Amino acid sequence: MTFVLDASAMMALLLKRAGAAIVEAALADEGARVFAHRQNVLEVWYHVHRRGALAKWLQANPKAQNAADPFKPDLSGADFFASGDFDSGAGDVAANDALATLEAVGVQFLDTMDAAFWQDVARLKSQFRRVSVADCFGVATARRLNAPFLTSDKGELTPLESAGIVEILWIR
Repeated sequence: MTFVLDASAMMALLLKRAGAAIVEAALADEGARVFAHRQNVLEVWYHVHRRGALAKWLQANPKAQNAADPFKPDLSGADFFASGDFDSGAGDVAANDALATLEAVGVQFLDTMDAAFWQDVARLKSQFRRVSVADCFGVATARRLNAPFLTSDKGELTPLESAGIVEILWIR
């Protein structure tokens, strides 16, 4: 069977969060192929990079820590970070390690961007305003591969499932 992961599914797997068992089961399925579009991979890289790059700043600013989700600190009022507070190199290492982990467990990254594909992405975004562009890439990938889309984004994606646009396997 073929599966397509969005960023929430990849983050659940990496962080062993609720929903990780469903992603692990997809990866363990005999003969399974598990894909993620690079736009969804970008989201994972961004979240992990930010956390790695801001590790020193977050230690100095404990009120910004988010116990519920350490990859989404409270950065209100922080439009940018001085070079002493932002270690891009540490972020690169953390983000690249996360992607290497995903690839090592069998997630294959797709770079699809032919005209028919990006037009499908754009049509989805046009019709379903609340759905992020990245999720539209994931949904379009799942549609192209005739595969379920593994996600936790119920608020955004339930209307697409209800309309029969894509099969969704909710991870939580």
